[in-house]
Amino acid sequence: MIGGFLPRRKLKWAQSFKDAEKNEEYALSITDRGGTFLMIPVDHDAELLGIGRQWAMPEPDRKGWEALNADKQKLREMFTGDAETWSDFPRSILEAARDEPDDMWLVWPMYLLPKLDGWVSEHGRVVIIGDAAHTLIPAAAQGACQAVEDAWTLAKVFAQTGDVMKSLKRWQDERIRRVEQISQLSVQLMNMRLPPEEQAKLASDQLFPLTGSEEERFGRLDWLYAAEF
Repeated sequence: MIGGFLPRRKLKWAQSFKDAEKNEEYALSITDRGGTFLMIPVDHDAELLGIGRQWAMPEPDRKGWEALNADKQKLREMFTGDAETWSDFPRSILEAARDEPDDMWLVWPMYLLPKLDGWVSEHGRVVIIGDAAHTLIPAAAQGACQAVEDAWTLAKVFAQTGDVMKSLKRWQDERIRRVEQISQLSVQLMNMRLPPEEQAKLASDQLFPLTGSEEERFGRLDWLYAAEF
């Protein structure tokens, strides 16, 4: 992800910001020919917007990431270079971003934490939860949600009587299974932000299926919101 910040006043709304909200011209993401453009309010009144775009690229090492992040001119060129290929509104954002100061640009590499064998120590004296156990790609809005689920389900385990280690083992196995599902969903949703030509290079199970009616599409997420423990 390459991103930065842009004052809302520099955007060329068709009418006004309030009209844009009403007409759904204002959205957190805009999908267009160039992929998906993210536009997220930074403050309460959305006077400052965080803007971002996503790329598929060969993975550099840490020094390579640091060098790319330090090359603000290259980040600006990557971010705005194809502005003319986008439709009117996102193009106006990209064009406005060309005049923003160099220090606004940053690169955000997205990584999954390697899968751990377990989250519970041998004797059950240490349990890790949340990002310590399963850092997720920020595409499904589930990072904090799963940390809360970890804590809530773990509290239920400790409220039980009987063999604590057996209960912890069951908790660990069920939570790992669920987080693996959500991790896959995060990857699928992240890949949906890529331009069509990049999506075409991926296997079908690496993209979230958008076929069918709106009800069918939302129905594919029933498992996410109906979890039990």
